[in-house]
Amino acid sequence: MRKSSMVFHLQYINEETIHEHILERYIDLGSHSDDLKQDLGTFNKNEHLLEIDIEPPAAVKKLKKRKNKPRQVPSDRYNFVIEQSITSLFSSRDNSNSTTGYVLWSTTPFFLKWLLYDKNAEPLRSGGDVEILNDPKRQCLNISPLLSKPNSGDSMCVLELGTGVSGMLPIVLSNYVDTFVCTDQKGILNKLKFKLQENLLQLNKRKCISKSLGLHDDELESTSPKVKLEIMLLDWENFKLKSSGILLDTLTTAKRIHIIAMDVIYNEYLINPFLNTLSQLMEYFQGHDMEVHALIGIHLRSECVLTEFLEKAIIEYELPVYHVSDSTLKCTRFSLYYL
Repeated sequence: MRKSSMVFHLQYINEETIHEHILERYIDLGSHSDDLKQDLGTFNKNEHLLEIDIEPPAAVKKLKKRKNKPRQVPSDRYNFVIEQSITSLFSSRDNSNSTTGYVLWSTTPFFLKWLLYDKNAEPLRSGGDVEILNDPKRQCLNISPLLSKPNSGDSMCVLELGTGVSGMLPIVLSNYVDTFVCTDQKGILNKLKFKLQENLLQLNKRKCISKSLGLHDDELESTSPKVKLEIMLLDWENFKLKSSGILLDTLTTAKRIHIIAMDVIYNEYLINPFLNTLSQLMEYFQGHDMEVHALIGIHLRSECVLTEFLEKAIIEYELPVYHVSDSTLKCTRFSLYYL
């Protein structure tokens, strides 16, 4: 696999370097405070309907138009109209007090744009060796590609934890993977299902097969590449591996699994349930000879919450944690962790 100097690095974090890493990250925030929004991370808490464009930066589009060369990043464009529920966000009655999934948070659209269009994210798109910083045991790590090629024989699956109502990640990434399973709590699922149905035309690179959406496979109708897209209930606070047979059966046909969770770490209460669920899932897939990795996107709010998350993940759950060190990410409120 290729290795390039123009890609992100992975910063290995262990028990001794947790606080050093957090200090460095918050110093970065201070250095760019004049350019960053001073809010909790909602994309726009004042509007009921949001129009979100996921498209290449203007400079990239001009470069492609000017030079008649093979494209280095995808030219795909997506447009979403997100209907969010501000009243549900602040309601104590909706969904057992877990209400953040009713609105769009900034981490998801930022992650999609970075993944699809930023040259430094190439190893996540196509796979490759990435240099590891601060780990005396290994110099690089081979990254499994998140965006798979159709009919490559290397089945790729994404399991998203805490999808929310927007459906942005499932629609966009289902163009590039063989299976995408989006999960959340019960109160979110109907709104998520509606939003996926509303945006299915943007899933145009693969034929969508989905029991959840009533889309069946007609093998005689089309030979185009396919994606299985499903919506399932997964509540971290009540997660039990033994009672998750349908979810696990849907995923175990894949050779590689990426577990993705964007902006689900925002208070201390949910850290243990989330890590307990994540570690059980990763251990299960590894036990079935599947390659599994996790991408956790965190909006930097409380330093205490980030500290507790990393301490528990590394010390208590003994998960290998790497921080994605990248010039673009460094100038934002977002931190991305690769497990």
